[in-house]
Amino acid sequence: MLTPTDGEVVVSGENLRQLDDKRISAFRNRTIGFVFQFFNLPGYYTALDNVALPLVLAGVDLQARRERARGLLQEFGLADRNCRPRGFQA
Repeated sequence: MLTPTDGEVVVSGENLRQLDDKRISAFRNRTIGFVFQFFNLPGYYTALDNVALPLVLAGVDLQARRERARGLLQEFGLADRNCRPRGFQA
């Protein structure tokens, strides 16, 4: 999220200092997962909605993003955190 003042940042063979804002955002969306130390997840979305949000932005279809989000919640022991869906269609 911060721009380095010197040197290079190379991730998966991509020099991130050479990418404009749009390309760096797309790179983060498809390559890196992170959670902010002081997170701001929308409270009106379920856990499934929050996990699926990057997939919505990436244009992944409804069924595929639901399956992926459910799998990730299960993998990290958070499947029980998913309440009934509300908000957008995860």
